[in-house]
Amino acid sequence: MLYVNGWQFGRFTSNFGPQTVYPIPEGVLNHRGENDILLTLWSLDALGAKIANVELAPTIVLASSKEIVRGLAA
Repeated sequence: MLYVNGWQFGRFTSNFGPQTVYPIPEGVLNHRGENDILLTLWSLDALGAKIANVELAPTIVLASSKEIVRGLAA
């Protein structure tokens, strides 16, 4: 499963997959700071499993006329 900043964006299910691209909608990523990305892996095989490759890649570039919001309490 893939989590970005606390939001779940994908789940691999072998009978429906493989899903190889997990789009992250605008508003989830912090473009001006740090982001938390969590990737979980679970295996039913006694030998376990491993992830061969992970890549973060932009699919589209969005522009906005919105201003940066400053001074909000976290």
